[in-house]
Amino acid sequence: MNHPANAANSSSAIFKIFFATIVVALILSPAISAGRQDSTQPRIKKRILRVDRVETEESAKAKRAAEKQQRTQETTAENNVATAIPCESILFLGDVESVILLAFGYQPNSTVTFTTVQTNPGVVGFAATPAGPFVESHQFPVTMDGSGSGMSSSYYVKGLTVGFTTHHDTSPETVFFTTIDYNVIDHCNCPPIPVIP
Repeated sequence: MNHPANAANSSSAIFKIFFATIVVALILSPAISAGRQDSTQPRIKKRILRVDRVETEESAKAKRAAEKQQRTQETTAENNVATAIPCESILFLGDVESVILLAFGYQPNSTVTFTTVQTNPGVVGFAATPAGPFVESHQFPVTMDGSGSGMSSSYYVKGLTVGFTTHHDTSPETVFFTTIDYNVIDHCNCPPIPVIP
């Protein structure tokens, strides 16, 4: 003897199981896709640096001295503190990121050569293409427009050895620049997530 209430409960249970299966599949799909990623292909994240040129030489010297002192203090603090690594500074060993430089306040309609600089040479390498070859320092031109601003072509940074370094770009006229921190770490050797049918 079947009661309509029992039939409704069983169809409700089937619907709940079906719905739960769909939710689990949606939650696991990014993890499954990540597990399938070809580890031989570099992962490229885009980053942007900025440089400025100050008009007067006196203000430029004062600003350089202050920035040098700040970088020295930051490097000392980073070497003395063993804390969690900020996610935005992680670069996995062998991975590649692209960087674009934005330049402001330079001589209008000129071409300025910039050089990459890192505080701990050899931790990362720089190249004009994602395939390399990656070297400790890389020079590249930036053509300025009529207002003295310009944007570089992408260049690439690769984690070469485990360690920490801070990277910026500079030229003889550069007074202010932004930096990018790189904490190069080994890839996780996590086991693949099993797919549950």
